[in-house]
Amino acid sequence: METKSTNRDTPCQVLLRWFRSLPNRLGQQIAGYVVDGSPHMRNGSGGGSGRSIDALTSYLGRCLQEPFQDAMGAASVAGMIDVLFASRSTREDWDRTSKTQERLVAKALREGERAFAAFVRDELSKLDSHADEWCGAARTWSDLRRGYLSPRSLDRFILGFYSDDQVHDLIRSGKR
Repeated sequence: METKSTNRDTPCQVLLRWFRSLPNRLGQQIAGYVVDGSPHMRNGSGGGSGRSIDALTSYLGRCLQEPFQDAMGAASVAGMIDVLFASRSTREDWDRTSKTQERLVAKALREGERAFAAFVRDELSKLDSHADEWCGAARTWSDLRRGYLSPRSLDRFILGFYSDDQVHDLIRSGKR
C-alpha cells in the first residue's frame, strides 16, 4: 500500500490516497464505520457499502476548500480510524476476536440459533484473511499518524497557510 505524501498534499488528500490504497473490501468496511459514526457524513449510506466510500470521499472533498477545514476534517476522520484500529491492529487483537466469535457460536447453538451460528462460523472462516488485511493497513495507518497526519503536523499545516497578520487577526477576532 503506497501512501507516501509530498509537501503539496493536503491532509484530506493524503487520507483519500490512503483509502484508495486499501483492498476494496477493507476500504468499504472502514469507510462504513466512519460514515456510520458521523451523522454529518451519512446521507443515507449504510455501513460498509460503496455508498459509504462515496459519502466519505464527498465529505473529505468538501473539507479541501479551506486549510482549517481540511486539517480538522482529516483530524476528525483520523480519530475515528484510530478507534477502529485500537482493537484490530495486531494478531493478538484478532485472536481475541476469534475466541469471542467461538463463544458466540457455542451460545447460539445452545439457544437453538443455528442460522446465526452458521453465519458466525462463516465469518470465523474468513478471519485470517481479514486479520492480515487489517494488520497491514494498521501499519500504514500508524506511519501516517506518526508523520503527516499527526496532530502536530495537522496544526502546522493550518498555520502554514496563514501569514502572521492573518493569525493575529484570527486570534484578536476570536475566530478560527
